[in-house]
Amino acid sequence: MSLSVRVRFEVFKRDRFTCSYCGKSPPNVLLEVDHVIPRAAGGSDDIENLTTSCQDCNRGKSAGLLAEGSARVISQEAAAEAQERLEQTRMYAEAVAQMRRLNEAQVQTVIENWAYAFEATKEEQEDGTYWVLPRDRQFPSEATIRRLMGRGLNLDDLLEAIDITASRLGDYYRDEGPRYFYGVCWRMVDRLEGRER
Repeated sequence: MSLSVRVRFEVFKRDRFTCSYCGKSPPNVLLEVDHVIPRAAGGSDDIENLTTSCQDCNRGKSAGLLAEGSARVISQEAAAEAQERLEQTRMYAEAVAQMRRLNEAQVQTVIENWAYAFEATKEEQEDGTYWVLPRDRQFPSEATIRRLMGRGLNLDDLLEAIDITASRLGDYYRDEGPRYFYGVCWRMVDRLEGRER
């Protein structure tokens, strides 16, 4: 019995569309789902017994000659493989886009929490609605927030750093707010990476 597309997608998504053995991902390789404990040895189709593998790692290479009449089978296999590669590339692109949307939503949540912490107001302008901080205060850079997330900080870490910044600076904020926030965040990154400042 073959695995359903949904199960295969869940395994790929869990493993970040990366071969568990060699680390390659689409579109450079065709991914398959491999049984950690083979079915022949009593392995189940439970998701815990499944892992992502590229075709080369899963099947290996054969040095034997093709049997007579196998060219038709190979061409059908090649067509199926091309279709599978397209489907995996589509699923991979969809997962990447979903992760980007999630990251952008988290960046905007950080900006909104900064706005609330430092008493920003919303102002309507012709090209949209914007947060405006009082007394020439500044927001942290969205690019730096993304960079910090890329170094392992999650949304809770960033919101905690805002709370620390707001409680330490209060009305003394001036233009030092973002710089202080970055310092708090980089100390968190150092802790995550096993370094202490």
